[in-house]
Amino acid sequence: MKKQLLPAYGYITLVICLGVALSAEGTVCYVNGESTAANPDGSSWAKAYKDLQSAVDAVADQGGGEIWVAEGRYTRTKDPVLTMKEGVALYGGFAGTETFRDQRDWEANQSIIDGEDTRRCVKGSDDGVLDGFIVTGGYAAGSESSGGMFNYDSSPTVTNCTFTENRADSYGGGMYNHNSSPTVTNCSFTENSAASYGGGMHNFNSSPTLTNCSFTKNRADLFGGGMRNENSSPTLTNCIFHENTATFGGGIWNENSSPEVIDCTFTKNMVDLHGGGIFNENSSPTIMNCSFTENTADTSGGGVVNSNSSPTITNCTFHGNTAEVAGGIYNQNSSPTITNCSFTENTAVQGGGMFNVDSSPTVTNCSFTGNTAYAWGGGIYLFNSSPTITNCTFHGNTAKEWGGGIYNFNSSPIMTNCSFTENTAKEWGGGIYNDNSSPTVTNCILWENKTQEIFNEDENSVPTVSYSCIQGGYEGTGNIDADPLFVNAPADLRLSAESPCIDAGTSEGAPERDMVETLRPWGADVDMGAYEYIPGSTEGEVESVEGEVVLVEGEVALVEGEVVPVEGEVVPVEGEVVPVEGEVAPVEGEVEPVEGEGDGEGDGDAAKDPGCGCGSKNLQGATKDLLADWLLISLSLGVLLSGSVWRRKM
Repeated sequence: MKKQLLPAYGYITLVICLGVALSAEGTVCYVNGESTAANPDGSSWAKAYKDLQSAVDAVADQGGGEIWVAEGRYTRTKDPVLTMKEGVALYGGFAGTETFRDQRDWEANQSIIDGEDTRRCVKGSDDGVLDGFIVTGGYAAGSESSGGMFNYDSSPTVTNCTFTENRADSYGGGMYNHNSSPTVTNCSFTENSAASYGGGMHNFNSSPTLTNCSFTKNRADLFGGGMRNENSSPTLTNCIFHENTATFGGGIWNENSSPEVIDCTFTKNMVDLHGGGIFNENSSPTIMNCSFTENTADTSGGGVVNSNSSPTITNCTFHGNTAEVAGGIYNQNSSPTITNCSFTENTAVQGGGMFNVDSSPTVTNCSFTGNTAYAWGGGIYLFNSSPTITNCTFHGNTAKEWGGGIYNFNSSPIMTNCSFTENTAKEWGGGIYNDNSSPTVTNCILWENKTQEIFNEDENSVPTVSYSCIQGGYEGTGNIDADPLFVNAPADLRLSAESPCIDAGTSEGAPERDMVETLRPWGADVDMGAYEYIPGSTEGEVESVEGEVVLVEGEVALVEGEVVPVEGEVVPVEGEVVPVEGEVAPVEGEVEPVEGEGDGEGDGDAAKDPGCGCGSKNLQGATKDLLADWLLISLSLGVLLSGSVWRRKM
């Protein structure tokens, strides 16, 4: 008789060791709360254990493995319901017939760990896995922490789990981490509560990694409705904080912590006092690519509060947040670095967009639009503060009393290359209001603000204004009173070709780049306002040539300061372009010449340098290094966009 070979999965029921089966997934033990096996040993679904802990203990005794858990509700009278063990991975979401793990569906087949509102649900372990469970009804009484999951000196992996309606009398209603670094992915924390700190999660001396997680309608009576971090450095990526509540820090409270918060959203979180979205106390978080929308604080900081903190906030949006003080961001004794952020339609009594007290933030490339203060400082309110504000725009902000754009009290901000237009104050200082303040205003534009572009309350207010365009005029070196001729105010505050603000600023103290990272200066000197004018960039004189040069993203970089704008004519390119190895894809066919004549006699540095290739009428036979130089010059001109080459018509 010819022997037949069994496929690998044929061994599922053939190899059994002390009640634990070997499947295609490895060592597997089975749990089903509806099991009727007379002598359950976990070797198959037919002989499944009825409870979780028996299975965990059996697998741990054999050196680890997997436990597959069928749908159902699992509990016990002992606290906690489940104690995880090292090397044991629990997977929920099975119907009770599967032979492969990827056949499970944890959403349809709910495996529930239930504390029955009496006991803690889960105690974690190192090198343990909890995947595909609903953890609910956990309760930690008195000084105990976390009704849902308690991790102490342990770093489990938690994936595809839901923590809901767990509570603690002290810390961490949903999860508590102490000296732990769990990895938490694709999990939701919903309607958990803590009488003290961290309704959804509390981290102490911990560095958990959270990815694609959501915190919704969690509550802390004191700090951190969604999460509280103390002496911790968690990493949060693509997480959602929605409708969490607390007294301080509706979404997150950070104390002596440095979390990384990346690509996260904070919406409709609410606090009784301070920090609707995030509250930072003695902390230095990195907050990047995040949005803060419609968060509310009854007192200060609808979006974010910084107290004695130095966060880095980059590429974030603050929209529709509200508070009595500081709809967007509140800074006290803090020095945050805020870059490429937008503040729109935030509201407060004081400081619609931002409020600073005894603080020195650095605010760069930010826009303040449509923010409202029912008293002072529609865009920004400064009290005893000295921020540096560069390349920022202020448009359509409103103060019912004073300081539509910025309100300064006992403050000395440095404002460089900023544009203020159509801001409104009911009484004084539509653009800037100064009370006992002496700001430095350089290369700025203030136009069509009502009432007054700059208002000085008293003789102690002596701003230094230079090289700026001020409607109605203002005393100072290089100041002008002429329509800046924006491209399309208020939607587009770039300068048109005839603007008197072009080349009218000063390079001294000016930023090296403008609001959109264009090099300054482009012409004879720095332009006034937030945007540097590039000839032809705003009048339809630049046309794109699709598909003729393909830039491999990230492989050709502009080194700051090494490429300078080319003055004079741009020379036509003839023949084929030689590709740069690994950096630019080969060009098929020829690059068509630019309209107009090019004699290579431009006045700029690149035209004088024969090595740059710009003075030649063709690039045929050019070396790869020459092409790299040509590409870098194209980048400096701002003419390489979306994989296309942009050319200036002559």
